Amino acid sequence: MSAPVLEMLLKQLDGGNLRMVAALAPRLTDAERRRLGEDLPGLLRDVQDRQPGFSWSWSMERHKWAFMAAGAGGIGGAAAAAAWLTRRDLRVPSSDGEPAHALRVVAAAAGRPAAWRAEVARRLAGRLAVADQADPHGNAAAWRICALLSADAGAGPPDDDAFAVGWANWTDPEELAGDPFLGAMLPRLFEIEIIGRVLGGTYQGRPWIDALTALARAGGIDRTALLDGCLRRLLRGGDLADLRWYVRLHEALAVTPEEAAERLRDYLRLLPAAPAGVAELALTEVRRADRLGALDGAAFAEAAEALLFRPEKKLVRAALIWLGGSARERSRVDATLAALPVAFGCEAHALQERAVEVAVKHAAEAGEKARQAVREAAAALPADLRAWVAAAFGDVEAPEPAAPVVLAPPPPPALLPGPISSIAELAEQFAVLERTDPSWQDVERVLAGIVEFGYRDPDGVRAALGPFVEDESDIWNQPVDFGWYFAAWPAVWPKLAARAIVEPDAPFPRVDRVTGSFHAPLRRFLLLRMREIAALAGRVPVVLGTPTSSTGHIDPDELVSRMERVEAAGADPGPFDLQQALLRLPREAGADAAARARRLASPAGRELADRLAGGPVPDPAVECVLLQGARSAGDAGSGLVATVTPRGEVPDPVAPLFAFPWGSSWQSHSEGEHPQAAPEIHWWPAMLPSHTETAAAHLLPHLAPLVEADHEQGAALLGLAEADGPAGAAAGAALAYGLTVKSARQRAGAVDALLHMAARGRLPAAELGAAVGTLTEHRIAKPARVTGALAEAAGAGADAQVWTAVAAALPVIFAAIAEQKIKPPAGLPDLIALGTRTAEATGARDGVPGLAETVGRGGSSRLVKEAARLYAHLTRW
Repeated sequence: MSAPVLEMLLKQLDGGNLRMVAALAPRLTDAERRRLGEDLPGLLRDVQDRQPGFSWSWSMERHKWAFMAAGAGGIGGAAAAAAWLTRRDLRVPSSDGEPAHALRVVAAAAGRPAAWRAEVARRLAGRLAVADQADPHGNAAAWRICALLSADAGAGPPDDDAFAVGWANWTDPEELAGDPFLGAMLPRLFEIEIIGRVLGGTYQGRPWIDALTALARAGGIDRTALLDGCLRRLLRGGDLADLRWYVRLHEALAVTPEEAAERLRDYLRLLPAAPAGVAELALTEVRRADRLGALDGAAFAEAAEALLFRPEKKLVRAALIWLGGSARERSRVDATLAALPVAFGCEAHALQERAVEVAVKHAAEAGEKARQAVREAAAALPADLRAWVAAAFGDVEAPEPAAPVVLAPPPPPALLPGPISSIAELAEQFAVLERTDPSWQDVERVLAGIVEFGYRDPDGVRAALGPFVEDESDIWNQPVDFGWYFAAWPAVWPKLAARAIVEPDAPFPRVDRVTGSFHAPLRRFLLLRMREIAALAGRVPVVLGTPTSSTGHIDPDELVSRMERVEAAGADPGPFDLQQALLRLPREAGADAAARARRLASPAGRELADRLAGGPVPDPAVECVLLQGARSAGDAGSGLVATVTPRGEVPDPVAPLFAFPWGSSWQSHSEGEHPQAAPEIHWWPAMLPSHTETAAAHLLPHLAPLVEADHEQGAALLGLAEADGPAGAAAGAALAYGLTVKSARQRAGAVDALLHMAARGRLPAAELGAAVGTLTEHRIAKPARVTGALAEAAGAGADAQVWTAVAAALPVIFAAIAEQKIKPPAGLPDLIALGTRTAEATGARDGVPGLAETVGRGGSSRLVKEAARLYAHLTRW
């Protein structure tokens, strides 16, 4: 490498001087360019060897840009150049200087033929990924180089979807007017599903919307193309998150009534099933077209039926307002009345009432056929609304009473898969843990297999699991505390046990933080048991505490057999594993297992025999208390937690599980605030499967900060529902948290748990309702969410339990409103309406404190109306 230009370039490349590399590269001769292209991989390795942080250090960014420029100027083949420019170890983070750096990389290729540059751009586009280009932190550099190479070569933009997504993500909207790709790329904004989410990601998409509408006003782009593009994208459907930007662009285009009428068929197609925000837009345009007289009878009927069948109350209410206001104006009273029976079938009494109000308003102008249709449909209405319809339309027949829905019996507990039967199966299951977020059942089963086969055939386990352990030797051998890693990922627990077999002479990693006081008691016990099992792998023949049932219970005879194996091997079980096994015994263990256990001779065996003979650890006293943070009610420092006080003697290893006052040393935040939720709370009920209320007490402070999160709360509550033992205020509060969680998936899990407990006759319904009231008072529970969840449970046959819960919740909420602690929360009228429905279904006549006072407030608000309906039922004899 004696040529002067090449020598200068290499010196600048070694120093990471992008500007000089880009300036020198076009001056290379063909021979120098070939030499540079051949030597680049070795030069890059040299720099990486001298800079161990090359792949991740921000300080290496300038070197990466310089190496990309050298590749653009020196690598001969287009495919090889594209591969070089997208190397993972040359990836750079997005930065303000990125456009200028990309320009220099392209300038380094100035001496290459235009066809070569266009081909590199084409191949670069093919290497881009849609998900990466949609990410705000994605590979913007590769896209910019691709776009600049295409433009510099005089080629059009690549037609790959990923390039189009990158154009939407990385283009500055303020520079759209001068963008060479605008004409070609504009239609792509409406063709690729994820682009709407990308465009709406910053400031609700306003920069792009403002730029496009400004260009349309200036004549730079066709406004009609934007409007029709929006409609095409909305008609293709998808999540609202993908469509919201197009809704906003459509609104910004200010559609005229004439344009709405021209596109009426498209708007009608959006009404039945589009996301609510899109359907609202469509309704607005249909009404605008209607004011021009563009809706014939068929179009009106189609629109009305589609809207009144929607599940969203807001849309149905808007439709009823439209129907009621346009019936006379558009001379279609009979057509309006023909549409209303759909709304009579709404579950929400307020919507039924609104539909009846519209019908009664136009009764005098209705033809006999329409009147008959209203009378027939009104049979399904509640008694008070039937009477209103009858007064305006004539007698309405009362419906036949519906057959009551019977609560389904709970399914029996599922048996877990049997023990792992071979080392080959062990390796297969171990590999599965590597690829998934493991369940407690998976981890327990694999740990049991490692311990058993590590004792019977350690050489076979070393051969099978060695590669898994060796792949992470850097983690095992790090000098810092290993506890953070061990505590963060359950999949690590079997790996540590495997390492004890594969490398028995290696020092055991430090896991000091596993014993830290900042862990919640149940989590600390779990981590200590996992560490203990790993330390005993290869030294004991079996894990004692592996469950045999999906509830977390262990069959007593199986546990006695395991203890017999431990004694026969002359081994001692770990104290935490022994106590976990004892906690997993059923409350009724059976005489046969107790008789066998009396023959055990070791201290652990005698403890097992005593437990089988004497029953479980006495259930502690659990009391729910309201924790209020130092800031304000309803923030992350407020909520229901529990104090647990032991009754009777409790073994030392499990004493923290049966005695912890709120505010004890394990709290991870400042006084009066919740600890962060542990990652595996859904495992906890299976650790205390015979102590429902105690397990619930442990869950409460971790459910409190998760009301707006998706964190397997449903699975935790279902595990609680499958457990045995008393269920009281703590279990009720845990369910209340689950019923108000934001995630629909987790709320569904909470409903399943409620139904499971109800079917077992173990639902603390009054305690659940009281907790809902308290959490509503402190602005944690949202009645709209709770009501929807409770309505599902009532629909599945739990009317009596739901009424009990509602009757316990309402007095707390009414009192908080009367004392001006809160304003009437959104969704409260629906909760009262659910109370009326379930009270009617069960014939309940219980008094509800505060209900009469709420009715006595007077007025026409829906809250007062629903309270009056419930009061009328409860006082009707």
